Amino acid sequence: MGTKKISRPTVYQAEVKEDPNTKEFYFNLPNGLLESLGWTEEDELEWYMTHEGNWALRKVLEPTDKEKGDER
Repeated sequence: MGTKKISRPTVYQAEVKEDPNTKEFYFNLPNGLLESLGWTEEDELEWYMTHEGNWALRKVLEPTDKEKGDER
């Protein structure tokens, strides 16, 4: 009889900071989280509300050249 691997979610915490010049709020994502998601610092992210009413982040995917209208 095999054993079943049980994975536990990894929890990250980030401190929300305020830019003194723009007054915009921001936070830094840990490098380990970025790597596990395949994200980089240059990626554009967007907030969205889940079906459960929570907020989450996702990477904004760039359209392919064909979707942009490039007929090469």
